[in-house]
Amino acid sequence: MTIRERVERLRKELGQDALAGFLVPRSDEHQGEYVPPHAQRLSWLTGFTGSAGLAIVLAARSPDTLRGLHAWLKTHLAAHQMPVRWYVLETLPRTSRGKINRDRIAEACLHVTPVDFRSILAEGS
Repeated sequence: MTIRERVERLRKELGQDALAGFLVPRSDEHQGEYVPPHAQRLSWLTGFTGSAGLAIVLAARSPDTLRGLHAWLKTHLAAHQMPVRWYVLETLPRTSRGKINRDRIAEACLHVTPVDFRSILAEGS
């Protein structure tokens, strides 16, 4: 099963359970530094193998869902850490060793239209 298929199956489950989204941390249920192979959920879902990460899988990209995500982030991040825009990529650029190629992320973002939180928030007010 590909990463895209896994994410789509999770989105389908979210829809069946009437959930807006799901957080998939790199850590396991014990929040330990070492994550045993059977608990590497983030790696299984996204292919991410770094030491710190979090995936947010949304059931839909609707403005209401994004406003809810923004509200959640606002309670968990300092003001200067709040994202202004997000780039939704189908896949993350990888190195030959399977790591995220950070140098190519900016290049990949040039080819997609960013999700601008400011305009979405303005629509709801």
